[in-house]
Amino acid sequence: MSRTIETVLTLRDEVSKKLKGPQKAIDNYGKSFQRVGKKGERLGRDLKYLGGDMLAMTAPFMALGGASLKLSADFDRTITKIQAFSDFAPNEIKNLEKLAMEIGESTSKSAKDAADGMLLLTQAGYSYNQVRQASLPLTNLAIAGEMDMARASELFAGAMRSANIPFEDHQKLLDQASVGSNMFKASIEDMMVAWASAGGELRSANMSMAETNALFGILLNSGKGAAEAGTIVSRVFQNLGATGGEAKNAMEQLNISIANGDG
Repeated sequence: MSRTIETVLTLRDEVSKKLKGPQKAIDNYGKSFQRVGKKGERLGRDLKYLGGDMLAMTAPFMALGGASLKLSADFDRTITKIQAFSDFAPNEIKNLEKLAMEIGESTSKSAKDAADGMLLLTQAGYSYNQVRQASLPLTNLAIAGEMDMARASELFAGAMRSANIPFEDHQKLLDQASVGSNMFKASIEDMMVAWASAGGELRSANMSMAETNALFGILLNSGKGAAEAGTIVSRVFQNLGATGGEAKNAMEQLNISIANGDG
């Protein structure tokens, strides 16, 4: 009996020894599985944070895309308005659309801004050819004067009408505004406002564009507001019936002396 018990115990010990290896492996596997689980939890948290970061990163691009779509829609609406306010042929509308896009690609002005300027010129009664010819010079004026295209076109149309300047001389007007700005330290916008505010009296004044421009510049330089400068010149011409030599008297009345290129 005792021998039987001894044999059983011996077998138990041998079995126990043999089971220690698999049991240890099982324990190690369990611990490994726990470690994997913890790593999985950390990975889940990392993915969550990554998702938040990705959303934060993509949000500006999504907003930019939305803004681009809106800008494109606004541009299309402006082109449609040009068509509505004019009798331009479909191919002419297409050409203006293409020109606006070219301005947007080659200058600091957007295609929408360029189209806004074209729309205002169209509303002012300019023909297709005139709108096309004036758009690039007005783009340069708007950039130099830090104006949007609609504002530049509005002042241009007002000045051309006020001084009764023929369209073929439109570049001369724009050049005078730029020259006056540099010479008299006035903004291009103020020079154009003065021209646009002078009214119909400029039509009857026998003065060159350079002389008239100088009047505006000197008044602006003396502290007069842009619209006020245009009104003052108009009023002086009106009072003097400024024609011929009386236009020179207008300058004398304002205590202005303009020298020619020889001094």
